[in-house]
Amino acid sequence: MMMVRVLVLWVVLHCLIGTPNWVLAGNESFFRCGTDVIQLGDSNYRVLAKCGPPSTREYIGSNYRYSMPAGELRDVEQWIYNRGATDFVYLLMFQGGALIDISRGGRGF
Repeated sequence: MMMVRVLVLWVVLHCLIGTPNWVLAGNESFFRCGTDVIQLGDSNYRVLAKCGPPSTREYIGSNYRYSMPAGELRDVEQWIYNRGATDFVYLLMFQGGALIDISRGGRGF
C-alpha cells in the first residue's frame, strides 16, 4: 500500500513540475531548425538545406561497414550547431552522409 502511495505521489509531482533537465540531457532523437525538424536517418544534404551551415564541421575519420558481397568505407563527420546563449549546443554525427546521432551539450555562447 505504501508503494502505491509513493508511486502516485511521484506521478503527480512529475506532472506538476515536469521532467527534470538531467533526465532530458544527452542524446536526442530530433533537432529543430526553426519550423523544420531533423531526425535520425536524415541526410547531411537535408540538414544543410534546412538548418544552414553548422558553426563547426569536423571530419572524424572513416568507418568500415561490413556487408555482402563487399564492405565499404563510410566517412564520419561531426557538425556542431551553436544556437547562442539562449539555447544549447547540438552535436550531430553523420556516417556515410546519414545522421546517426544527435547530442545536446551545454548552453551556447
